[in-house]
Amino acid sequence: MKKSFIYSLAATFITAAVTLGSFTACSSEDLVAENSKPIVKEAPVCYFNLPASFENDTKTRAVNIGENTATTTFASTDKVYVVIEHNGTYAIGYDSSESNCVSMTVTPGANSKTATLSGALKFYYDDNDNPTAFTPAVDDVVYMFYNMSDPVFPAEHSSFNYIDQNGSLDQTNQSGMDYYYGVTHHDYAQAKMKITEVNGNTTDGFTMSLVQYDDNTKSYVSFQNLGSIFRQQLSFTDKNGDPVTPTLTKFTISTATVTIYKYIPFINLHLNGPVRIDNPQLSSEGDIYFALMFKDDNKNEALILTAEDENGNVYTCTKAAPASGFANGKYYYGTATLAWQKCRKPTVTGTSATPNGYIYSITENPVALTISGNSEDYDFVISDGHGGTITLDNVTATHSNDHFIGQENNDNTNGDISLVLTGTNSISCNTYWGILVYGNLKLSCTGASATLTITDRSNGTCGISAANYSSDIGDSNPSWNYYDTTTELDVTTQLATPGYTVTRSARTDNGDGTYTWTYTVAPAPLSYTRSGTTTVITDNFEAQDGDVLTGTLTGNYQISIANGATVTLDGVTINGANNSEWAGLTCNGDATIVLADGSENTVKGCRYFPGIYVPKEKTLTIQGSTGKLNASGNGTGAGIGGGWIHSGDITSGNIRIEGGIITATGGSETAGIGGGYAPGKNTCGTITITGGTVTATGGEFAAGIGGAASCGKITITGGTVTATGGAHAAGIGCSKDGSCTDGIEISGTANVTATGGDYAAGIGSANAVSRNSTCGDILIDGTATVKATGGEYAAGIGSGRGDNISSLSICGTITIKGTVTSVIATKGYAGHYSIGEGDPFYSTSGTITIENGANVTQN
Repeated sequence: MKKSFIYSLAATFITAAVTLGSFTACSSEDLVAENSKPIVKEAPVCYFNLPASFENDTKTRAVNIGENTATTTFASTDKVYVVIEHNGTYAIGYDSSESNCVSMTVTPGANSKTATLSGALKFYYDDNDNPTAFTPAVDDVVYMFYNMSDPVFPAEHSSFNYIDQNGSLDQTNQSGMDYYYGVTHHDYAQAKMKITEVNGNTTDGFTMSLVQYDDNTKSYVSFQNLGSIFRQQLSFTDKNGDPVTPTLTKFTISTATVTIYKYIPFINLHLNGPVRIDNPQLSSEGDIYFALMFKDDNKNEALILTAEDENGNVYTCTKAAPASGFANGKYYYGTATLAWQKCRKPTVTGTSATPNGYIYSITENPVALTISGNSEDYDFVISDGHGGTITLDNVTATHSNDHFIGQENNDNTNGDISLVLTGTNSISCNTYWGILVYGNLKLSCTGASATLTITDRSNGTCGISAANYSSDIGDSNPSWNYYDTTTELDVTTQLATPGYTVTRSARTDNGDGTYTWTYTVAPAPLSYTRSGTTTVITDNFEAQDGDVLTGTLTGNYQISIANGATVTLDGVTINGANNSEWAGLTCNGDATIVLADGSENTVKGCRYFPGIYVPKEKTLTIQGSTGKLNASGNGTGAGIGGGWIHSGDITSGNIRIEGGIITATGGSETAGIGGGYAPGKNTCGTITITGGTVTATGGEFAAGIGGAASCGKITITGGTVTATGGAHAAGIGCSKDGSCTDGIEISGTANVTATGGDYAAGIGSANAVSRNSTCGDILIDGTATVKATGGEYAAGIGSGRGDNISSLSICGTITIKGTVTSVIATKGYAGHYSIGEGDPFYSTSGTITIENGANVTQN
């Protein structure tokens, strides 16, 4: 039996007391001692055989709906349920063994406009949740409900429901416990009769004489309609006013003040709200059908028709009421053009997920999601506790019942979420949290600042709940979100990504049970911590040994590192200004940079200068484990190393990388790690990599790792290295017309992938155009793993392409040894060899030695 979801609400409206003492129609056998449960026994059979009709001025059971008319008919599939009232107590035709209500049989007459209602029903009423046998009596009131949608025991809770429609004429779709019917299944009616005579006994059953309640001269059942049927032929226009044919996912009908979607007759209760049709089934002509109930409160109000399509577009129009108002029992037909109003669906990138209803289930791991624009009722659920980055880009989100961003609770994989804000963002929801994650949540922003305003129904969670920002940890814990603090509060410690600040506004009580907070995120000013004291940098600054730098440089200042100093970067952002002539970080001598664990650091040079400048004949050492560094040149500056300006060069010293996660990108004609372009000059010292994860990309004509002109020896003995040369430059080694005569050594546990640009080797020399491009000896040894791919006309390991006899691409000896060394060398299109010479005419290499123990694949 399908239970009504309104049981508890309806119960509050029941005023008739159900007492055995006043229920004189019951047999004495129903009664037991006081304070005991009544005996539940089989009820006597009540026999019915009654003629029935609909009043001539009504239209119902519209089995045959024409363009402009509806034919009144009965059908054998109709259901008529009977309830008998005795002194405010209601008994319904019920099968106690099957626990369901029983309908009379409907037998249509010859013209289907009349019918005979027959049946042998047993009636039960509710006594303390027990179905109790009922015997009818003279003057009892008999209600007959035609196609009642929700006949239940106890009878008081039975109802008519207009909400479970599918927009079709006369179809039924059943899915689980949800029932969606065509409009004629919602064409409800009721009749009210009175018992004038009862014959029979409890053994053989009872027959009764009935008359209409308001006219005792009529003994036939006269049904009165409760609602009306509508057919509207729909058309749509887009935001430009052009016709469109959307795929609808929802259609709602409402009025300005009240729309009845559920009626419970015995407590005279009308539940109000829009009548909603999910995934409406339109006819081939574009017709939608629906049924509505009217009363004096809304019969004169216009219908508001609203549709939503699969892309979140919302269309709407109004249909005015007729001059006399809408009347129940009528058939209304016509056309309706719905104009585009708005789009409820936000713009979402970074996921393959599509919404199921209004829920995006994000399965990527890690998450890389961007949400922007307007969002109404759409929710984003991070599945399996995954972590990652979510960007809110000027989002306005409203939600009726759930939070906007949530994370499934998985004890093993509750990932941390980095929330990046752009512009102005707001979330409003009718629940406790706008954002609920079970991992840690950290906020950052793009630009000078960004905001997130959250309105919800809890003054105890401040709109956000996360492992590091919770209301149930205790106010002695720094993760406490201070819900009882109503003034502005700095929550940087709890919520800020290193290098940013987060301020939570004072709590606003909106007076309707909701509360609002605004989180303002901004880059923290670049500061240094020395001897436990943190100081904001407001002028040119030289970091000393032991200093820790954090925050974002907002002024036009030169930041340098003292000779011999070890400095820690912990969430530093330095984006070079184009009108200044210095590096993002300038080493004033030998220096060591430590990347703090878990930190993200960005350093960019100004104008033609590198991200990090290493002076000639000095050494920069970079250390770290999980700390990240993104270093890039501006103009013609290297990511890490030197640069080049038109009046001369910025020669780089030695570069040593021992750990960290490093991404280095060169500017035009400068290496990712190494030197700038200055033909004929040595623009970079030695480059040594012993550990870490290094990704280096050269600019045009420049190596990923090496010199844009020339460099010292390149040694890689550990870590994971990916190097990509720009056009005409090697991945590791020479740039166009450049040289690395001291050679290249890859050994130890290094894992190296090198890709050359056009006409340049993956590892070795590059394109020679105006002068020779010369690489010294190449040695691959130890347990190293190497994958080298040459550009067009170039070897994977060796030389590239020369342009003529005076512009050769030259490589020295190539030695590959070591019992577990693994090398894959791939020549570029039309190259000569995978290892050795590239272009067969203007390319040379020295002796190639591959020891038997080495595992070498040449493609």
